[in-house]
Amino acid sequence: MEYIETELANLPKNFIVLLVSSSSHYQENNLNILKLLLNDRKMSGIYINVTKSCDNISDLMRSNGIDISRLFFIDCVTLNSGFKPVKKDTCLYVNSPSDLTEISIVLDQLVQTNTTEGKFLFLDSLSTLLIYNSPNITSKFAHFLTVKLRQWKITGILITLEKETDEKLLSLISQFADKIIYPERGYIDGK
Repeated sequence: MEYIETELANLPKNFIVLLVSSSSHYQENNLNILKLLLNDRKMSGIYINVTKSCDNISDLMRSNGIDISRLFFIDCVTLNSGFKPVKKDTCLYVNSPSDLTEISIVLDQLVQTNTTEGKFLFLDSLSTLLIYNSPNITSKFAHFLTVKLRQWKITGILITLEKETDEKLLSLISQFADKIIYPERGYIDGK
């Protein structure tokens, strides 16, 4: 945690980071970053979840002492699994992780309605998006997200699994991010 915290502390306001995690530390890294942003920095955020439902993630975060009162979810999992979700004020459901247009529209609406300072976007994970979309489409979506984040002046954390993401995609996304962090390697690319 200290390593990630130190690296994020040295970035400018409204930074964009790609965190490349091992699968064995994926959940721990996600929770550490979210705890830092929500509990320590008191930021408000939008979490695009493509790996687990917002119910599962909310329960996990609460059980790890993370304050989710300032967090909104864009759930790309629940409807795709065939479940009928209970409507929540803090979660919007999109049909599938392959519907990047719908994700983009919902994200834009959320950003426009929440005008508070100190916002972040957390995307878990680019590697899961690759299951539903081609590498080319996924890289275009990542580029779109980073451009919008800079326009909106919002911090962005994009997560991917190291062994599930090809080097070409990592190279392309590294052009859009302020920093690439490999927590398990202790290695950092970036400015």
